[in-house]
Amino acid sequence: MSEMLQYAKAAKVSLKDHPEFDEAWLRDIIAKDPSILGLGDLVLKETERMQPKAGRLDLLFQDAEIDKRYEVEIMLGRVDESHIIRCIEYWDIERKDCLPTIIVPF
Repeated sequence: MSEMLQYAKAAKVSLKDHPEFDEAWLRDIIAKDPSILGLGDLVLKETERMQPKAGRLDLLFQDAEIDKRYEVEIMLGRVDESHIIRCIEYWDIERKDCLPTIIVPF
């Protein structure tokens, strides 16, 4: 092994009140490397997808191998009822494509 591995101890960081890291930062990280979701080889279809009369869907991915699409809605902190309802509304709008919904609490 020619490369030396270095150990780095992980530190828990709350993103909810962090001055530099916010939902947009996390959205961009997931968009650049969707493998961190553990859902297979996903292709980013769209970010901030407008939903008629319902807001914006954070991320839309597709797994071409199994012909499925995934919506990812990000919320920092505790997931509350209004966010869950919003995810269901987004799913309802996109359901013609059989989207599983992934809620990513950070």
